Amino acid sequence: MKSSKSLSAKFAGVLFALGLITAAQARMPAAPRIAVEIATATASGAAVDIRRQLPAAIAAELAANPGAVPPGARIVVRITTIFLSSDFGYSGGRRNGGAAMEDGIDGEILLVDSRGRVVMQKPMQSRSPVSAGGSFWTADHERKRVKELVDRFAYWTVRALN
Repeated sequence: MKSSKSLSAKFAGVLFALGLITAAQARMPAAPRIAVEIATATASGAAVDIRRQLPAAIAAELAANPGAVPPGARIVVRITTIFLSSDFGYSGGRRNGGAAMEDGIDGEILLVDSRGRVVMQKPMQSRSPVSAGGSFWTADHERKRVKELVDRFAYWTVRALN
């Protein structure tokens, strides 16, 4: 007779029996896999940071919102546009009123079930003010701006999954 339990579930049961993990940890479903694809036209230093930071940011949001993704599902994020404005809101900026144009990420999110079927596909975007990076003359200003965009994108991605 073949067991229907996965190897990881069996291993969790052994760890629980040995007292190395709690019952709640033994029952925890595996975290969803998160893939980030970025269009080659948007390749830049910001794209590298986004590809590196976004999976962890989405995972953190999912941890704070359990049940947002069915067990075995995979999240695919496709980034089509990354825009870091060079407009800091000086008078007569890109918008006639002098307001600064925001930084942005555009793309889509897909929820793929355990059988590989796309069960949800939604356009997604994130916007944040240029000022999110603090003073523009500091060395890490751009990285802070990208981090803010990533955090906002992750926040709205998880809410879109519900």
